[in-house]
Amino acid sequence: MKGFDLERAWRYSVVGALLVAGACGGGSDATGPGGGNTAGTYQLVRTNGDPVPAIVQTEHCTPTRFNDGLITLTADGSWQFSIEFDDETGSHRAQDHGQYQRDGGDLVFDSAQFGDSFDGEIDGGQLVVHYDFCANGEADTDFEWAR
Repeated sequence: MKGFDLERAWRYSVVGALLVAGACGGGSDATGPGGGNTAGTYQLVRTNGDPVPAIVQTEHCTPTRFNDGLITLTADGSWQFSIEFDDETGSHRAQDHGQYQRDGGDLVFDSAQFGDSFDGEIDGGQLVVHYDFCANGEADTDFEWAR
C-alpha cells in the first residue's frame, strides 16, 4: 500500500509541475530578446506608407525606389535585414544586423554594423521599423513588414 501511495503522490507532483509550468508561459507582450511570437521572417510591404515598390524622397537623400526586402527576427534577440533599392547611381542592396529588445509592442534595434539604434513596433504579424536610411542621425524612413 505504501508503494501505491508513493506512486500516486509522484504522479500528482508531475501533473502539478506541468500545470505550473504552463501557467508561467510567456505571451506576446513578454519583455526580453525575442518576446512572444516576434521571431520570424517578414516581407517588406510599405515604405513611408506607400506600397512597395515605392519611391521615397526624404529631406537628406536623393529619390530612392525601394523594391523588395526581408527582415528576420530570431527568438534569441538577433535580427538582420536586406533591402533592394535603386537610386541615381544604380541598383543596391542595403544590409544591417544586430540585436533587438521587445517591451510589449515596442522594439529597440541595436545595429552591430553601424553602431546606432532605432525603434520599431510590432502588432501581430505587422512590424514597423523607423530607420535612419540617409545616415544623418535621425529616423527618416519607415519600413513596414508583414509575415
